[in-house]
Amino acid sequence: MPKLAFLRQFVTHPGDIGAMFETSQVVARHVAELACVREAKTVVEWGAGTGAVTGAIVDALPKSGKLLAFEINPAFCRLLGRRFPNIRVVKDSAVLTKQYLRDAGVERCDAIISGLPFAGFDETTQNALLDVIVESLRPGGAFVTFGYAQLRLLPGGRKIRAKLEERFKVVEKTPTIWRNIPPAFAYRVFNPPAAA
Repeated sequence: MPKLAFLRQFVTHPGDIGAMFETSQVVARHVAELACVREAKTVVEWGAGTGAVTGAIVDALPKSGKLLAFEINPAFCRLLGRRFPNIRVVKDSAVLTKQYLRDAGVERCDAIISGLPFAGFDETTQNALLDVIVESLRPGGAFVTFGYAQLRLLPGGRKIRAKLEERFKVVEKTPTIWRNIPPAFAYRVFNPPAAA
């Protein structure tokens, strides 16, 4: 059912949906692992969609952990609320992450996982989101974003890589994950905590 809902929203709102197919479980589990969700207290997800990655986060998150899943598509928000009644689904812009963390009583989160199509955003939006990541992550916390493998070679993809390298000391790219349509990859970026 989520796969059909995803395709329906892509057909009716192609400008708002960054992919034609739902993310595979292989990618979803890999992304949750890269973000060290099993050790996290608070995780933020951007662009939760129908919950393909959300499910992997929920499966890995400790029972006491919090997940704030951001999604602006109303149909996806309703679906997420039904599928995952124990998480906070936020129907708002990811730019407001810091505000919603404060409302949840959290100063900084342990991980931000993004399925947003960064390369498709205008530069102002890209910069605003990247600033939010730096402001919202605890020292050593990871930002993990994934996308289509072929897009990283295009000018927009190379620009995003450069922007990540401007803001983070560690930028790691995974090998291509072939078990996804189309093949995907992920970045894991973070700023190590200051030495004691």
